[in-house]
Amino acid sequence: MAQRYKAGSFSKGVAWWSVLLILLAVAGGVALFYFNREGNAVAVWYCCVVVSLFLLALIASPSSAVVGEQGVEIRCVLRSEYLSLRDIRSVRLVEWSSLGRVVPVGGVFGFLGYYGRFYSSALHSRVDIFARSRNSLVEVRTKSRCYILSLSEPEEFIDAVDSLRSEAKHFENQTK
Repeated sequence: MAQRYKAGSFSKGVAWWSVLLILLAVAGGVALFYFNREGNAVAVWYCCVVVSLFLLALIASPSSAVVGEQGVEIRCVLRSEYLSLRDIRSVRLVEWSSLGRVVPVGGVFGFLGYYGRFYSSALHSRVDIFARSRNSLVEVRTKSRCYILSLSEPEEFIDAVDSLRSEAKHFENQTK
């Protein structure tokens, strides 16, 4: 039976920065319309690009993590990432500060959260982050990658994954 864990809520800082960015983008569009009266095509293109970037950030946001018998599925609005139980090496709580400086390689950084691939200076490797805030973070390490998730119930998620991993190991030992 699959257990679903909701993504963590947006922190106040992320929410305020997101609102500020939206207001600045709207003010920029209004300023282009007002000051560029002859050629409003520039303002229309600006508004289209800004709206599409906001929508891309919105559909990239994580919605939940599902722990099933075969593994963990990280669900986003548009796509999902599946992690097999065989591939998972460790699951633990982490603090944002333990990641060191996080540099975006590809993804959303700060607007509506942190989603995509990043380079962590403390880990000296790339990490895949699916976080709405910097709180309640869980690190899931596989054979080849490191995933950081923000969940509303991180301890329950860790317990569920660890129990499934131990059951799978126990079953493998019995079949040998």
